[in-house]
Order: sequence, then structure tokens, then C-alpha cells
Amino acid sequence: MKVHASLVLSVCLLLTRTVAVSAAETSTDPEKLPVAMVNGQPVTLRAVEDALLRREGAEKIEEWVHGELDRIEWSRLSDDQPLLAIGSDTLTRKDLALALLKSGTCGKVRDELISIAMVEQALVKEGITVDSAAIDATYAAMERQFERDAAAKHKERIDFASYLRASEQKTPEQFKQQPGFRLLAGLRVLVLKQARTEIAEADLKAWFEGRRESYDQAEAVQLSDIFVAYQVHKGPDGKDRVDPDEPDRVLIDGMMPLYRAIKEGQQSFEQTWQVYGKGYDRDAGAGGALGWVTRNGVRSRPGARPVPAEAMEKAFAAKEFPSLIVPVKGPGGVDLLRVEAHRPAKAADFAEVKERVLCDLVETQVDERTTRMLADLRRASDVRYESLPEVIERRGK
Repeated sequence: MKVHASLVLSVCLLLTRTVAVSAAETSTDPEKLPVAMVNGQPVTLRAVEDALLRREGAEKIEEWVHGELDRIEWSRLSDDQPLLAIGSDTLTRKDLALALLKSGTCGKVRDELISIAMVEQALVKEGITVDSAAIDATYAAMERQFERDAAAKHKERIDFASYLRASEQKTPEQFKQQPGFRLLAGLRVLVLKQARTEIAEADLKAWFEGRRESYDQAEAVQLSDIFVAYQVHKGPDGKDRVDPDEPDRVLIDGMMPLYRAIKEGQQSFEQTWQVYGKGYDRDAGAGGALGWVTRNGVRSRPGARPVPAEAMEKAFAAKEFPSLIVPVKGPGGVDLLRVEAHRPAKAADFAEVKERVLCDLVETQVDERTTRMLADLRRASDVRYESLPEVIERRGK
């Protein structure tokens, strides 16, 4: 008989760490309590703990340390402040800083801080404050670029916030607080100010006319949606399939009772979405908000699930607002819509959207303009470099 190698390894690890104790000992020492008996020989709780710690302890410690370090304000720590103590060994702020200074990335970080200083000085000189609006606008621009890149590469869709959490281990708010991001926001403000003096009105109008549809206001309804997907399982051919009676089951047994409960005031739309719909639509806002949706069902967020045609037809037929729409079966699930408002189509006026046109145009040139801006600032700045090895050596004494 063949036994899986990982199982053999697990058993060996446990056996080599298991300590036999007497029945008297197990009755007085909690950590020696048996969790199993093998031919009268106890496997103790302590043995299980030791095996778990050896197998997964380092990973758990790393997770805990990472979370704690994210909350540290490094500038407030003294050199001898202990960061980590394991047994008799203690790691201080100075120990960690010196190790990082000697790691080879020190020069790159110095250049980044020089760039930040130049941008900050330029902002002060121009009388510009990087406020929350500038921060949010920069984040939104990064989000749009991320979604465009993902679509162009046909990657599996992931929202920008989830990407930051996975790749940077930071929430959007933590990401916005990083010096590098604030540098980018400041640069964006400076680049836009420079672009206003460089880009001719005729060029802005030409850009506007070539993309007028994206600036015209299409007829739309403002929607909130509780969407519940059909259950999918593998068919005999290995492909995903939905049972023929599944759409009616979700509609009749699931969504119609929810519709009646909301209609009769027994529960709110928002509460119902939180419990039943939130998990099915990661692109919806709080309470199931979809924002403005045009007749074709396409939502403003790239890659978001479109609202089915029959549901949109019923939404556009609403005359009073807000209006709760009877649930509608679609290709992937059932939509329970609430129509919040309706807006008519409106042709864009260049004067009203001029600033947006400028931002959109500059966004296509942002890399080139940012590089040029940094080069101009560096040429205009008096930057004096000191010897990093000598400074680090003095720091270590």
C-alpha cells in the first residue's frame, strides 16, 4: 500500500515530538493533557502545540509582526527602542536601520526623498496645497489606469483596492498616506498647472470633439440593485451549468419574498442587500448602489456586470422615485432594482467640461510630462550629495 509522502512526514514530525507522560502527570498539568491515546500511549496537547509551532509558527509570527510594524511611527522611536525580542536577543530601531542602510537600496531611497523634497518645495513656491481633493483625484486616476491596463492584457478582473491589499499589504487609505503617493499627487497638480499654460484651446477642443460621446450626458436611471446569482454546478461534460428550474427557484422562493418584505416596510432595501446581495456584486456601492446606468445596462465601472435588458426596460418605465421594481430573471441571476432617479440626455458644453477634458488629455501624457517635470525641477535645484558609505559608517559608531 502506498502512503502519501506528506502524511508520512506529518506523522513522523508528530511522533518525534510526542512525549510520553503518566496518567498522574496528565491530570495535574493542562499542557500534558492527552488529545489521543495510541495503544495506551498518550499524544499530549503540548506535543500538538509543538508540532503546530514548528510547522506554522514562523508564518503566524510574521503576520503578527507585519501588522504591528504597520502601526509604528518610526520617526518617534529612539535608537535604543526595542522592536523585537526573541529569547535573549533584542532588535532595536538602530540595529534594523543600519541593516537596511547597508542592504543596497539606500541610494534609491535617497533619490526618492530628494525628488519628494524638490516637489514639496515647488508646491510651496507655487502656493499649491495638496489637499484631500488632489489626493482622491490622483487615486482615481491610478484606479482608471489600473483598470485600463488589466482590460488591455485580458487579465482576470480585480478591483484596485483588492490589488493594493494583496500586493502592497495596505488599505487604500494607508496607500494614500505613503510619501511616494503624496509625491505623485503633488506632481500631478504641478503637471496639470503646467499643462494649462502649454496646451492650446484649439487642441482641447479637438480632443473634446473627437470624443464627444464620452462627455455627452446619456439618458440614464440611478439604480440600486440586489442581485442574487443562480447556483452553478459541473455538468457531465465538465462545463458549468444551471439546472432548468433554478431561475424560477431563485425568483419565486428567494427574491419575491424579499421584494414583498421591502415593499411592505418590514425591512429596508439596504439591509436586505447587505445580507443577500453584497456577496454577489463586488462592484456595487453601499446599499447596492450602482450609480447612473444607461439603457444598454452598462455601468460606469469598467468590467462591472451589466444590468440585463429586461430589467433596464422596467427601470426606464418607472415614473415615480424611488420606485421598487418587481424582481426580474436574467442570464446569470435575478435583479431586484430600486430606481432612485431619472436624468434626460444632454449634449455636453465644452466650457462646462473643459477642466475634465484637460485632465483626460494630460492623463494620456502623464508619464512623459511627469518625467519632464522632475527633470526640470532637478535642473533648477541645488542638490549636493554626501558620501553614503562614510555617513553610514559614522552612524554605526
